[in-house]
Amino acid sequence: MSRFIFLAIAAMLLTSAPGVLAQDSAYVQIEAQPNMSAAQDRLYDYASALPDVTGFELGRGWYGIALGPYPRADAERVLLRLLSERMIPSDSYVRDAASYGQRVWRDTSSATTVLPIKEPDASDSPANPPVTQETDLEIPRSERVSTADDLEARQNDTPAAMLDGFYVQIEAQPNLSVAQNRLRDYASALPDVTGFELGRGWYGIALGPYPREEAARVLRQLRVERLIPSDSYIKASDRYGRRIWFAAQDSATVLPITEPAGAVRAEPDRQTATETLRQAQQSEMQLVRQERVALQLALQWAGFHNAAIDGAFGPSTRFAMTAWQQSNGFETTGILTTAQRADLFRQYNAVLDGMDIQTVRDARAGISIDLPLGAVAFDRYDSPFAHFDPTGTVEGARVLLISQPGDRDRLAGLYEIMQTLDIVPLDGPRDRDSDSFTLTGQNASIVSHTEARLEGGAIKGFTLIWPAGDEERRTRILAAMQSSFAPIDGVLDPAVLTEDAPSIDLVAGISLAKPKITASGFFVDRQGAAVTTHTAVANCDRITLNNHGEAEVVLSDPSLGVAVLRTSATIAQTAVAQFRNGTPRLRSEVAVAGYSFGGLLPSAAMTFGHLSNLRGLNDEDTLFRLAINTLQGDAGGPVMDDSGAVIGMLVTDDAGGRQLPGNVNFALNSRTIQQVLSSLAMMPQVSDARDRIHPEDLTQKAAAMTVLVNCWE
Repeated sequence: MSRFIFLAIAAMLLTSAPGVLAQDSAYVQIEAQPNMSAAQDRLYDYASALPDVTGFELGRGWYGIALGPYPRADAERVLLRLLSERMIPSDSYVRDAASYGQRVWRDTSSATTVLPIKEPDASDSPANPPVTQETDLEIPRSERVSTADDLEARQNDTPAAMLDGFYVQIEAQPNLSVAQNRLRDYASALPDVTGFELGRGWYGIALGPYPREEAARVLRQLRVERLIPSDSYIKASDRYGRRIWFAAQDSATVLPITEPAGAVRAEPDRQTATETLRQAQQSEMQLVRQERVALQLALQWAGFHNAAIDGAFGPSTRFAMTAWQQSNGFETTGILTTAQRADLFRQYNAVLDGMDIQTVRDARAGISIDLPLGAVAFDRYDSPFAHFDPTGTVEGARVLLISQPGDRDRLAGLYEIMQTLDIVPLDGPRDRDSDSFTLTGQNASIVSHTEARLEGGAIKGFTLIWPAGDEERRTRILAAMQSSFAPIDGVLDPAVLTEDAPSIDLVAGISLAKPKITASGFFVDRQGAAVTTHTAVANCDRITLNNHGEAEVVLSDPSLGVAVLRTSATIAQTAVAQFRNGTPRLRSEVAVAGYSFGGLLPSAAMTFGHLSNLRGLNDEDTLFRLAINTLQGDAGGPVMDDSGAVIGMLVTDDAGGRQLPGNVNFALNSRTIQQVLSSLAMMPQVSDARDRIHPEDLTQKAAAMTVLVNCWE
């Protein structure tokens, strides 16, 4: 304590009034607090990560936190750099040194100095209670741990010194069960993990204790390594309540503390209906960082806060509070009372009534995540999914937990497979890199969102399926799932399947999405161009080749019945069409390659017949008439002669309403197709070969160039 007092006295003697600063001196103003105690907590937090931290009186009981002083040009540069690094609130700004009041705190190179300035008394600021000089100094107060804690420390052979010092505060949770789960998660990866009561049903997760310098070093190192949240900060041990958990050597010890009844929901009795401004300030001062962030999120949701969500109540947050108060008929003070905060959160959470969001730890899948158990309930495992089906509260709501061993190739395969399922509509953004992907799909019925990532030889993620038109609730639930998702030990066994008989229309118990139309086509160059029928790609939201390669329509000609497609996707393309140079012989044998049964067969099937006429029924010189029995899925496939040259493309029947014999079909002839391709600056290959090839070789050549065309909506 004597060291603190000495530094305080020395600082008081050295402190200069603002007026002696150079006229062009300026500070980077980063935060304001309504009382001295709260300001000092935040000053220490900032000083653990930033240089030149200084505190000032702002007047009317408020205290400012700033960086400086600097020449104004340097202050502007510091502001821009720290904003770009997201080290300070987004509403920080440069302020003239002369605009500040008495300096009450400064960070020096050797030690942190707190000046012995009293908080204004009631005559100066009726809204703020007087604070003693001893409180203003950062002197450790007496440990607020009950004799039960002392007994627990002795029982666990914990030295009393372990309760002193500073901690790296990394997380807060609103109930004991969730806090203990997160404590175990952190303890599996980090040393010195400890849990504390924070008050009003909240529990803190921290690392320590350490000397202040060591705590600052640990904070910086773990932030750089991204092992702790970016908003972690340093907190003195006397700011915590009862300790509930600590890691002792190689094992974790959970103290036998039971959660107080109603701790999660109930607010303390604070005469909330008649709370004064001073009481509101005191109440706000007791909010932990997690609660302050939650308050900013609620103000943002209500449409009043558009600045950073950082837990710092700067000018933007105060303006948002004032606007909310005005909108809801309250006195505009810029500080929410306990009752007003409760009212704001009631508004914010009303949409989630009945959703019963709880943390689910699925040890079998190796996933911990918050789920709306009022809307979904666990049903079954069907690798790679754990299925949570609707309870009936929200019709159509579903959740899948994704868990399987794998590598980057398996992750890429899962990305493709997910897009074939009916729970992933085609319309929506997709994003994939080497180690993760996201899929969002929406149609008139549902909105689905899938996230998966590869980590430690396991692929884990989730899918949320929610009815369309309920965006507010869906986005809130999705945010809760995203922020809480955490892989834990365990991965779903790939052999886990339901006892139901397998179906070709199901993948892991989920129906496959089915295209609106399936047809055939064939490649005409090695840059991914293909031709098919006009009707196959009309009114499609999306077109795929061979079930996964996305394609776009380059040209569609209804009068000829042909469409030209191009894909940039990598497809197993080993051959392209070689068009017959010249007119084929009448009555010669022909073969049609096509996906007669849609995508049920792995490759194109062959159908044989002969060329019966070189013109159509109405004497069209663009068509050949064929004597061959084909199916609807064959349309768009290549028509080949016995040498393997393409003489045309099978088109859909168009007999003007007349009923034709079953073996009468038509082909758009090769001359017309070549003209269409030439108009697009493509150079189709031609063949003069006349020698007959073996049927097996013909089948192999046809299968290599023929492609399945799917039209999706």
